[in-house]
Parts: sequence; structure tokens; C-alpha cells
Amino acid sequence: MDTCSIHCNNEFDVLCTCCQQLFCKDCDVAACYQNKHDVITMNTAINRFSKELDKVRKLTNDIRVKLEAKFESVLSNANFERHMNLCKKDIEFQKEFIINEAEKKSAKLLSDLEKLKKEREMCRSVNLKSLQVIKTKFDDEDSSINKLSKPEGLKHLETFQDSLSDIRDQVINFNNESDVPTFIPFKQLNDIMSCNGIGEIVTYDPDYEVVTTNTSVLKGETFTVDVLSSRPNQACQVVSTLTRSTGEKSIGEQSVTYINGGEKHKIKSSCISEGDWKMKITVDNRNIKGSPIDIVVVPRLVCTIDNISNNMGKKNTKRVVDVMSLQDGSILISNGSCEVLKFNQSGSFVDSIESSQNVCNMCKLDDNHIVYSNHVNGPCIVLCNDQFEEIRSFGEDKLAYPSGVTVNKPTRVVYVTDDQHGVLKFSVDNGKYLGRIGRTFIINKSEDKRPKNEEMNGPLDVALNHDNQLFVADTLNSRVQIFDTNGEFVSIPICAGQEDGKVICPCGIIVDEVGNIIVSSNNKLQLFNRNGDFIKRIDHKEDGLNIPLGITTIKGTARKLAVANRNGNNVYIYNY
Repeated sequence: MDTCSIHCNNEFDVLCTCCQQLFCKDCDVAACYQNKHDVITMNTAINRFSKELDKVRKLTNDIRVKLEAKFESVLSNANFERHMNLCKKDIEFQKEFIINEAEKKSAKLLSDLEKLKKEREMCRSVNLKSLQVIKTKFDDEDSSINKLSKPEGLKHLETFQDSLSDIRDQVINFNNESDVPTFIPFKQLNDIMSCNGIGEIVTYDPDYEVVTTNTSVLKGETFTVDVLSSRPNQACQVVSTLTRSTGEKSIGEQSVTYINGGEKHKIKSSCISEGDWKMKITVDNRNIKGSPIDIVVVPRLVCTIDNISNNMGKKNTKRVVDVMSLQDGSILISNGSCEVLKFNQSGSFVDSIESSQNVCNMCKLDDNHIVYSNHVNGPCIVLCNDQFEEIRSFGEDKLAYPSGVTVNKPTRVVYVTDDQHGVLKFSVDNGKYLGRIGRTFIINKSEDKRPKNEEMNGPLDVALNHDNQLFVADTLNSRVQIFDTNGEFVSIPICAGQEDGKVICPCGIIVDEVGNIIVSSNNKLQLFNRNGDFIKRIDHKEDGLNIPLGITTIKGTARKLAVANRNGNNVYIYNY
């Protein structure tokens, strides 16, 4: 260690980091203390120096590694050659594919042409026979006329005139099938081939990659695309552009957020026009891997099924209660009667199905069986097949006013909300009563009128998430309660209130494939995440929802649902 040259080679005791001067025990350090300099012991100085030196060495080593990698990438042509070979293979594949497809389509056109020729030959043969009949008739008449030579044949000539007029009409009106075939090449294909050929060669920056896959987004709503970078740099310029195949560019807001110093870029965008778009993303005017991506912009409100009453029996004046999606994407609609209607997603009527009991809320099982509630007469739960032919009914001695039903499919336990008893559990297989979840809320004037945890007041629907937690629409308490697999209270994620994110009298509840919660209440339809945090309102006020009840996600589609709108006696289908 260095020693002090002024004070008999004393070892240095402290360091003033401001003056960058060492002091021994006999040196005057008072001025540094008076000026509030950072004076530290030698041990602290040595430790601090070691740490800072480690940081600098780590940084220099990092730079050295990156510098070597850059030299390697510049000197080595292997990666470029690899991509060159991939491009050659892809071009050859695309060429062969187009040639094969063109040959298939050409063969089909030639086959159609030969078929047309055969049909024409058959038609020609029939026409020749028809013409021969006309000609024979004409020849007979002509021969008869030529035999007339005396004036007394005047009367016969009048008859011949009528007959010849008829023959002339037949000749004039004879359809000789004069149509001829012609080939019309698709101009779009010509335009594509002349403009773009079979594809294009582009270069991209391998340090940036789009990680968001092709996606479907709602018209006018903001969506996010993620870009990852192995070369963090907030100074780079990330730009995205939405265009159609026609060259039209989207009008909408776009912004870029840099995360972790530029390791991740979040591109937020929106589009106000429906249809197919491509989002091209560039960094400093260079293409990046994964760009462009396909963006399909879809409408929020798909359609409204308004013709429900028109397809019900004349005496059936009840209003819609529930909806249930089938595997083929069609929708079943119940209204508390023995008549269930089937519609397709475009709102067209498909079929009417008769059931043995009144159908209220429905739940489909994996074996194509259906469980539904009946609270109209003889309250019970019914297990039936997909044609609503009854297998068994149960719960008659336990239920007062059953409504919402859901089934834990692995355990075959059905959960039923009941107006007077909270949530009751039954076995689907034998109808055995398995217990109750929650307590009935009873207002006592001498006590606090606010309901406690677990207490329910007129619950109308119930749903299970992927963890088999139970979500209950506690309707008259205007909240949603969660219970665990043992029926123990967990939380109240959604509370009472008129504003978005809260509910008044929730009537329908489902959990979608990704765990989001969808709740219908009074005059709105809302989306929450798995924790009950508000995401957005799915409907708009002008849609006119009026007491929406049962909800179902539609099978085979991404983020589409149907909701039964009771007072409108119709069904709304939304993308969400």
C-alpha cells in the first residue's frame, strides 16, 4: 500500500473522493469535512474501487464479445449463404406450386370444355331430329301443294296457308343453340403476375422480430403488436403501416413504447375500416423478421337475431332466457317454454326442437348431452340428449326457482343457482343432492342491511373457470362472488355500481377460453380479466340491450359471443 511522504511514510487512512486525495492519520482533513466532501476509509475505498473495476471490466468484456461477434458476422458469409439457399428453395417451391396449380386448373378447364362439347353434340343431335320432323312435315305439305292444278283447289290452298304459317313459326322460333365457348382469363391473376410475379425478395434486420401472430381485431379498437430486439436501442425508429392489397392505407392512431431499454417494443394501433390488412413494421427503414403480419378488422356487433317470435308457436309469447352454442357454431335459444329454436351465426332460422319440459338455462356436456333448468312448473334440473329427449330429471324436492346451471365436467357435478337457496350441487349421473354453497341473505331491520360474504340474494347464474373456481352472479346483491373447489368463499371481484367496471343486478355470467369473465347486468355487457379487473364494455349504449340474460361464447370462432336480450326478445352476436 502507498504511504504518506510527508508524515514518515504513514499508511494512508482515508480518501476524499471529491479531491481525489489520500490522507494519513496526521494529515489535515478538516477542510474536506468542512466542505462536506465524501471522505471514506481506505477499506471502503478499496472495496468501492474493486466493484467499479469489476463493472468496467464486465462492460469491456461485453463490448469485446459483441465486437468479435460483429467482426464474425461481417467476415463470415455463412448466415447470408444459408438464407440465400433457403430463398432459392422457397422460390423453386413457389414456382413448382404455381405450375402444379396452373396445370390442375388448366386440366379442369379443358375437362369442362370437353364436357361442354359433349353436351353440345347431344343437343345438336336432338335439334337435328327436331328439324327433320319439321322438314318432313314441310315436304309433305309442299308435295301436296304441287299436286294442285285446278281452280277448284282454292279451298285447299287456304288450309295449306294455315299449315305453312305454323311450320314457318316453328322454324323461326327454333333454338339452334348458337352459343359458343370462350375463355376469359382472370385479370386479377394477370395483374398480380405482372406486378409482383410469384413473390419478392426482401432483406430484414435479424436483430428484430415480430412475436405477435396474425390477429383479428375490432374495428376502431386499439390493438398491440410486440417486437423483440436482441440489440436494445431506444434511439431506433420503429414504424408500422397498415395497408390493403389495393394500396389503401389505414387511418388510425399508432404509437410505440420501449420496454427494458429497447429489448421490447409495443406497437399500439387501430383501424376504422373492416377487412383484411397487412401491418408492415420497419426499424430505421429496414424490414424485420415476421413482418408483415395479417390483421383482420372485424365489426363489434356482428348481427341481431330479431325473428325469434316469428318462429315460435302462435301461443308461445314468452321472451328469450338463454343461449347456448353448439360445436358447429349454431346457437340454441330458450325462452322458458318447451320449444327451443336453432339459428346459425348469421341469424337465419334453422330448426325448432320440442322438449318434454320447459327449458330455461342450458349447459352442454362433452358427451353431447345437455343439462337445463326448469323453473316454470315443477322446478327441477333435466338431463337430456342433443334433441332434448329427456333422460332423467332431479332436484324437485330441493329446488324452489332454479336458473343458471354449469357442470364440472371431470367430476360430473352440476351447480345450480336457486332464488331461495343460493347454489345447490347435484350429481349429473344419478341426480343425487350433494350439498349447498353460500347462505341466503335475509334483511333484518335491527341489524346491518348489507349482505355479508357468502350471503346471496336471488342469484341467477353461475360459471366455472379452468381452476374450477365458482363464479356466482349474486343478482339482487348486485355483485359477483367467487368460491373455491370446496365451496369456501374466496372474494367479491365485481361490486355494485352504475359505472363501467361495476354491476347492477348481474343476470348472466360465463368464463371464456382464456379465463376472462363476461357479465350481463341490467343494460350492459362487460368484460373482466380472470382477477375481476375491468377490461371494457362489450356493447354500446346505442345497441339497446335491455335486461340481457344468458351468454355463450360461440364455438369455432375467436372471441365471439351471443347474449339473450330479454326485453327486446332478441339475441345479439358480438365480436369482443
